[in-house]
Amino acid sequence: MSGLLAIWNNANKKFLNEYEDWYNNEHLFERLSVTDINISRRFVSLKSNYNYFTSYEAKTSKTLFSNEYINKLNNPTKKQSLLWNLFLKICLELFLKDEQLMEV
Repeated sequence: MSGLLAIWNNANKKFLNEYEDWYNNEHLFERLSVTDINISRRFVSLKSNYNYFTSYEAKTSKTLFSNEYINKLNNPTKKQSLLWNLFLKICLELFLKDEQLMEV
């Protein structure tokens, strides 16, 4: 039983250094501080419509709907708010592997 949040995104090349600094020194640690988010992986594309693919693996899919996680989404840091406006494209997918959800 697990949950996987998959994110494909581009970043504005003019602000790539700021994006990398934010991701590596703020965002990654903030997301991994959420209870039961266990692993994050990020890949750089060699040839794709998106520059990055990031995944966050949670102990259960409910983690990605928890008050703790939703609170972080609804209260972005100043740097995050600025950088989200600079993304050119973003695609989010939530993959759920949870017996209760699979029965529906």
